[in-house]
Amino acid sequence: MGATAEMISGESISAVCGQKRRKYTMSSSYSKLQYIIAIADKKSISQAARDLYISQPALTKYISTLEDELGVQLFDRTSTPIQLTYAGEVYLEYAKLQSGMEKKMRAEMEEISKMKRGRINLGIGIGQGEYWLPRILPVFSRLYPGIEVHIYDGFQQDYEEMLARGNIDIAISSWTSRSDKFQYEEICEENILLYMSPEDPILKDIDVSGNDVDHPVYIPPELLNGTTIIMTKPVNSTSRTVAQILTLCDIKPGKRMYVGSCNTAYSLAAEGMGVAFFPRSSYFFPGYHKKPACCTVTDPPCRRKIVAAYRKEDLLSNIKKSFIDVVKQVVIENRLY
Repeated sequence: MGATAEMISGESISAVCGQKRRKYTMSSSYSKLQYIIAIADKKSISQAARDLYISQPALTKYISTLEDELGVQLFDRTSTPIQLTYAGEVYLEYAKLQSGMEKKMRAEMEEISKMKRGRINLGIGIGQGEYWLPRILPVFSRLYPGIEVHIYDGFQQDYEEMLARGNIDIAISSWTSRSDKFQYEEICEENILLYMSPEDPILKDIDVSGNDVDHPVYIPPELLNGTTIIMTKPVNSTSRTVAQILTLCDIKPGKRMYVGSCNTAYSLAAEGMGVAFFPRSSYFFPGYHKKPACCTVTDPPCRRKIVAAYRKEDLLSNIKKSFIDVVKQVVIENRLY
């Protein structure tokens, strides 16, 4: 079958796709089906061979081989024109069903390849999701209306496991610890600021006038020794970042108050219940009526990278690459960091 298989491969047939007369498109998986359909349609092996762009002996041999494999005759070669046997009629029925399924599958694959249809499973931190997704998803949906984005918002350790298992395609986080299983693509770098009530005793001898997220007031880190640090739970990536800052600056808090969300921590800090380290963007999304003082314990402020992670063995599809590109563009253009 060596020479014959080469002669009737899908490549040799696709090479003549510019011809106007009717052809039967083929792939190696479905060529047997197409042969039967063509012969039944033309009621002639020679005419079918011409339309299939293969030699008549090659087609005759192929059909004989198929009949031997099936253990039945598909065609009555004694009649003129050639007729299907009962077995051939049954085979033809299934061949047409399968051929139709192939055409449908190919049409859907074409839509996916052209980014007209698809799905992205995204893992993202709760804070980032609250602030970023209302800006990102409308832009992405306008560009790619046929692409579904399924959101899994939670803690880094959750979607780290989901990413490793293949339950999500992309995970966006600060990724304070990194794995050699994943590829990382940087989205932005964001400042980590210290938020506290403007009336906090720590600030009594410090001028905080004119402070904002882009002009934070420097606080000597030792002034925070003994104070209450308000943090999200340890599973949160921001909590891990805060722990690193406390170690880096040798800050020894008197107490750590753990809360469930960035909004709660922000509001408590604004009310003077302690101090809280959070990203610059945290200043904007809470709808709380009080605004805290924006400070920093390092000059310039500590920074962390926000990255999109995906499994190394995954070849990112065009649509997933486009999603990451949209995230970068929206985040940077709107200064969401």
